[in-house]
Amino acid sequence: MNDSLEFRRPIFRSWGCPIILFLLIGPIVLIFLFLSRMEKVRKPVYSEKLGFPRTLKPVGGKSVTILANPVRIVAANTGAADILSELIQPSRFAAIPVQVEDYAADPEFWKRNADIPRFEKFHAENILGYRPDLVISSAFQDSSAAAAIERQHVPILYLNDFESLDGIRGAITTIGDAVGRGAQAQVMISDFDSRLQTVANALHGTTQVPLVIYSNFGTGYTVGSGVCQDDIITRAGGLNVAAAKGLKGNAPITFEQLLRMDPEFIVVTGDDGLNSAQAKLLLNETLLQGLNAVKNRRIAVVHQRYFDALSQYAVRAVEELAQQLHPGIKW
Repeated sequence: MNDSLEFRRPIFRSWGCPIILFLLIGPIVLIFLFLSRMEKVRKPVYSEKLGFPRTLKPVGGKSVTILANPVRIVAANTGAADILSELIQPSRFAAIPVQVEDYAADPEFWKRNADIPRFEKFHAENILGYRPDLVISSAFQDSSAAAAIERQHVPILYLNDFESLDGIRGAITTIGDAVGRGAQAQVMISDFDSRLQTVANALHGTTQVPLVIYSNFGTGYTVGSGVCQDDIITRAGGLNVAAAKGLKGNAPITFEQLLRMDPEFIVVTGDDGLNSAQAKLLLNETLLQGLNAVKNRRIAVVHQRYFDALSQYAVRAVEELAQQLHPGIKW
């Protein structure tokens, strides 16, 4: 019996220690290999073939140099998120605003990709926590936060508020160049331009319809000149009476002013036609019963996601509005 035990001891000595060592060290090695692989996935792609590094200067904005094709992108506003959703794989989003499902033009896309991290506020510590290699930001966002991000050598592509559909076209081009998807951006622009041209062709020879945009969430507001919605109105065959009266941007408006303007149509946003809250507010307001647009129920209702979109989806607002202002046109 003793001989048998002595015979087995050398076998344990030869194999036991390596097995224990493997059990102890093996998981650590596997974790290291996994993290190394993930780091390679996150690492920006430095490639002259892709045209990086490259310096971009948006219209009216500041120059930014992007050293490599970014793979961890933070879109700091819904317009940029909309544009990127058609240009890049969801895996390249490092983070997006929490508001995307409420305000972006394609909420279903963001619901399908609920695993993309969300942030509530544009604070430097929040954004840097996602380890971005590119941040796409609006010019109006917190400048001190943006400066803190830039000090960490993270490039920020600033986009001004778009005052026209041409501004949106420029943003699509710039964003496409920033993320190495310039050709795909041009495909988007081609579709954007084609749909606008279809509307223009259908409206050829028609007369512009005088209208006023109206919203009221406690205080009445309209939209004058200098914003993208004014361009949407014009492209849809409308005449913005508020802009013609000299109002600019988002401007407060009273019922008395609205009565004096007496537009042929009033444009509101909503998702349920004349049953939308803003349309019902106008139709049921006693003080506005003498308004021609109210008496004739000429309330044009456009989906807010499209009307307020600073992205490729703005063309849908043009199409929706044109069909209501000019119901007889043929597409």
